[in-house]
Amino acid sequence: MKVKIVLSMLVLALGLLAVTEAQGQQVITSVDRTNGATNASGQLGAYDGNTDPLPMEEGGVKDGNLIRSDRNAHRFVNTPTGTLGLLNKPLIGSEYVRTFNNDKDAGGVNVRYAVTISMQATVWISMDDRWGDADRQAQVDSVTSLFASAGTFKPTGLKVFVAGDSDRPMSIYAAELGPGTYVFGPQQGNNFYTIGAIAGDPTFNPAPFVDAKPDHTVAIYKEDTLQLNATVTDQGPQEGDPGVLSWLWSKGSGPGTATFSNTTILDPTVTFSAKGTYELVLTATDGDKDANDIVTVIVLDHADDKMIAHWPFDVTNGPRDVMDSLNKNHGDFVLADSNSVPPAYVPGWIGSGALSFPGTSHVLVSIDANSVPNFNNAPRTGASVSAWVKVDAFDENWQNVVSRGDNSWRIARSSRTGDSGNSMAFHVSGVTTTPANGPSGKIGVNDGYWHHVAGTYNGKAIRFYVDGVLDVTQPASGLLTQSTYDIWIGGNSQTNPSRRWKGLIDDVRVYNYGLSQAEVLALTGMGQVPPVVNAGPDQALQYRPGEKISLGGMAANNGPGPLTTTWAVQSAPEGGVAVFDDASSPATQVSFQGFGPYVLSLTAQNSYATLTDTVTINVSSPTCADVIAEGKLMAGDLSGPDGTPDCRIDLYDFVRMAEDWMRCNDPGAVECEYPY
Repeated sequence: MKVKIVLSMLVLALGLLAVTEAQGQQVITSVDRTNGATNASGQLGAYDGNTDPLPMEEGGVKDGNLIRSDRNAHRFVNTPTGTLGLLNKPLIGSEYVRTFNNDKDAGGVNVRYAVTISMQATVWISMDDRWGDADRQAQVDSVTSLFASAGTFKPTGLKVFVAGDSDRPMSIYAAELGPGTYVFGPQQGNNFYTIGAIAGDPTFNPAPFVDAKPDHTVAIYKEDTLQLNATVTDQGPQEGDPGVLSWLWSKGSGPGTATFSNTTILDPTVTFSAKGTYELVLTATDGDKDANDIVTVIVLDHADDKMIAHWPFDVTNGPRDVMDSLNKNHGDFVLADSNSVPPAYVPGWIGSGALSFPGTSHVLVSIDANSVPNFNNAPRTGASVSAWVKVDAFDENWQNVVSRGDNSWRIARSSRTGDSGNSMAFHVSGVTTTPANGPSGKIGVNDGYWHHVAGTYNGKAIRFYVDGVLDVTQPASGLLTQSTYDIWIGGNSQTNPSRRWKGLIDDVRVYNYGLSQAEVLALTGMGQVPPVVNAGPDQALQYRPGEKISLGGMAANNGPGPLTTTWAVQSAPEGGVAVFDDASSPATQVSFQGFGPYVLSLTAQNSYATLTDTVTINVSSPTCADVIAEGKLMAGDLSGPDGTPDCRIDLYDFVRMAEDWMRCNDPGAVECEYPY
């Protein structure tokens, strides 16, 4: 039986008391609401995200009956007399779902309604007409996407209307579904208010359900192999021959050959002979009905990997304020207001010049539409951004080095909740990744030194490097959003405030592909960088005297000269001593004499810079109370001086055991205490 899972916007609240006259049983038999909004209403009183919906009112869908579980005023009005489904059963009298209106809001964004259908049925949902026709169909497809192919739920031409809400119209979409459980989920904004079901034709044979993945456009190089995955399920008619389910992969379109490892399995691999865009089709049939799903693949050639723009800031007297040395993506200084000052040219860290940004101005880039590639069509399948930066002040969230608005690509100060505030990040929009857009950076750059930062996306992962060291990475796939916002150096054209940079920027480069680590290191090698040092995470220890604790320190050097590292005790509790096995090794061990907080520092030095990071270790002595709380008591520890276990097995425990010696409570033995 097909597993049906649906995600939607407002999600459905059922109360189901009607029975079908033909079958003598309910069509919708149960509903389980989870993760909805928490609020209160006159009908329910206080409710939470797991409160069950109220039953539908007697008579099903008809004028005057309440639609929602949390609204007293919203009732059906002007209900049409039309029919639904293969058996042309009337909408009036249909079983329906009473929704929680508040589940469409922020408090219900993760709401789920698991709805069970007992028989072959015409299932319908009503979608708010505030969506236009195309958007409304897209919303219907979205909320049914995990159990039905796009277009399965079709417009019926019928509408229901909500009295108490300006007689608001909602268009009805319907599909033939078999018995099973369907999970409806959230969708922000205008909502579909009801779900309904009418007994269907038991001889109806639904088409198979095909879900081919990746379910977004994916890009690979032509020498690579793509792994496909798919799910195919089918539900036969309640009455009649269910047929035999089979499936087949094929190339629907594309400029070259697509070679599958096996066209008759759900998870083959596939390779391609030429670059271009391909559609791979998985078709399933039960002998009566067919269905398919498509995977779109863009096959790339490394010969097309290019730099799109390069702003070295070495030309200070060109026809434009900032000159692109590669193409014609030149830029001009723009002031935030009449009291602002423009960026200023200063001696460069890479080459002869750099720009100093005061935090009140930026560079507006004009796109060269004639270059190949250009910013009107790239970066799309991959991207890299490289820059040299020196922070004067991090005094605003998400201060940008260079960006294409806030919905395509950018390098900026990392400012998520929990971030240190001293690190940076490379984020891209449109791709599938968690957390959205990319990871938060960890390595600090707010230290008065020049740093090389580079972000890359290659269709498989987002990576961010600081001074040639991989800072963070996370899996990602899909295409970057092609933004219509302007490219700014030193700010963000989409946001308000504009997240302007305060500090120096040099040698900015943008590519249409993901640079390799070797390419990033080559860019880092163009200038001097400080060492990277990390003393490791803070710790809280229950410490046994004499024990050695491993320190998770790290130091790396892509800068000039040899790297030296040194551990030291920055602070300790009174009388406390920390002893390092090897104070010159970042990954050494340490032992402590005395309990309390220790702050240890790891210093890394090359011939350009000296940087220090610290770790705090709270050293405490575990007690018997800790042993008891953590369930670590010995089996024979039954008592102590106060009648409770004391982490010792001694005479107190023997006395306790002797008290119960020879006692028994076997119900079948007359000599034992009866336990019941």
